[in-house]
Amino acid sequence: MPIVKIENPEKFIGADASEARFEIAAAGYECRIINVDGVTRFNYIPKHDYDPLRLNLWVIAGKVTKALIG
Repeated sequence: MPIVKIENPEKFIGADASEARFEIAAAGYECRIINVDGVTRFNYIPKHDYDPLRLNLWVIAGKVTKALIG
């Protein structure tokens, strides 16, 4: 699968989380949901396992509120 570079992860802010995950995967990136409705899903350490082909998403009420590459 070819990788389509995601220049600005902030374009996913406000998007439906399911649709964002689909679009991220279609671009060849991994998607990791960090936080859902204020609950962190695991110990998130941003620089520990940095991957430039992964997007980390924070979600509230099914909408993406924060998106970072790494």
